[in-house]
Amino acid sequence: MAPLHNEGAFSITFGAVPVPFGSSEHDGYLARPDGRGAFGSVILLPGVRGIGPVEKALARSLSRHGRAVLVIDPYRGRGPASGADDAAVARAHDAVPDQRVVMDVGEAREYLASDDTTWADAGPSLLVGVDTGGRFALLAAAARTDIAGVVAIGAPLGGDGGRRLGVLDALGRIAAPILGLYGAADPLVPLEDVDAAQAAAPAARFIAYDGVGHAFLDPRSADYHPGAEADALARVVALLDATVPVPV
Repeated sequence: MAPLHNEGAFSITFGAVPVPFGSSEHDGYLARPDGRGAFGSVILLPGVRGIGPVEKALARSLSRHGRAVLVIDPYRGRGPASGADDAAVARAHDAVPDQRVVMDVGEAREYLASDDTTWADAGPSLLVGVDTGGRFALLAAAARTDIAGVVAIGAPLGGDGGRRLGVLDALGRIAAPILGLYGAADPLVPLEDVDAAQAAAPAARFIAYDGVGHAFLDPRSADYHPGAEADALARVVALLDATVPVPV
């Protein structure tokens, strides 16, 4: 597929792909440059409803900048059904252990670095997480040394509830660059949580867009904000360029 206007210079190929997790495989989503070569990689963790249009569109946008983008499924194929109500979605999310998703990021890294994966290089990956996927991305970045940087978009930062691992504690253990992107009018992530995250990781960059809600990346949502979306994508690409070089 040819690149769209202002979305990067690379033609891409994309679609579902089986990703090995332990002794089994589960469907993920891959977008990568449509050409020969081993490209730098991005691991993208989806929001609370699993891999959907927002994550797929973001993967395609980033891949047009010359990277292989692998979206993994924290639910391992057992996520909430399409159209499930909020209570069912919350139950499905609560059943996913933090430690397992951190392990899945490691499995994805091994998959990308394997000799069989000729389209990705073995260098450190950029982690990008949307919504609850951003929380998982931050936890994984705190636990691993092969992460080039981490982006959290609308990720929960406080009120970990019954979750075993705390995000604010994890922030201080992340050596890689951190970028947090939020809507200042997001009722799910209060600005005081964003401020607390910035205080916990002074070298990080946390940005809150004035008058913008939680789902500012989602064209199907009333929160959709094209200006915030464009600025967020530009910032993610800038961090990608700084941390995961395009091969010559």
